Amino acid sequence: MNNPAWATGVQTLAELSSKRLGIDDTEMQPVLSKVMVVGAGGRLDKERATNISRSMATLVVTLPSEYVGGDYVVYDAETPSD
Repeated sequence: MNNPAWATGVQTLAELSSKRLGIDDTEMQPVLSKVMVVGAGGRLDKERATNISRSMATLVVTLPSEYVGGDYVVYDAETPSD
């Protein structure tokens, strides 16, 4: 992740997300914790995606793909595990 546009883009995305969540008065600092590649038909388990200490949220960035279809599910603390 050496491209300066990546860091700028992720910071902009974090700022936009905090505004839309209504917490824009809170400073958010996005920190890259891992890069995961999930193939067609694969699945990102929420336990694997959210095991970061001292974080208030997990931001998953999905890059463009030729793959079409599937479901994208967003969980919060009140959502029971499945």
